Amino acid sequence: MITSIFMGFLTLLYIRITLYVIAKRKQYQVLYGPGENSQIAGAIASHSNFVAYVPILILLMYFVEVVGKAPGWLVIPFGLAIFIGRCLHFQGLKENDEQLSQQRELILKKRIMGMKLTIFSMIGLSILAIVLPIKELFF
Repeated sequence: MITSIFMGFLTLLYIRITLYVIAKRKQYQVLYGPGENSQIAGAIASHSNFVAYVPILILLMYFVEVVGKAPGWLVIPFGLAIFIGRCLHFQGLKENDEQLSQQRELILKKRIMGMKLTIFSMIGLSILAIVLPIKELFF
């Protein structure tokens, strides 16, 4: 049940990222690929990064919650970390092309924090996905 709530929020974020890519393509009149435009390349990178990480994270979260029978207090922090991490990563890539070079350090920090939250969630959920079923089977 908790996973479905976060899946809903992540889907809304995915739609937001998709609309951002579409807007950039329209703005610069690029139909395929990034063309030679760094703003479109950044938008595409954010979109593809989301697609690369979120499905496995949602599956891990689901298995930890349903198969591993993890309590909500254990699953919710991972869902929050995934959502916040993906928001920060998108914001960092989006701002990278829209802000002045003076703010690049802050922008880079957002991207790095977004990836740290994503990787932290992946590691934690992977461990739980292994440990909880083993605990159920053998103890």
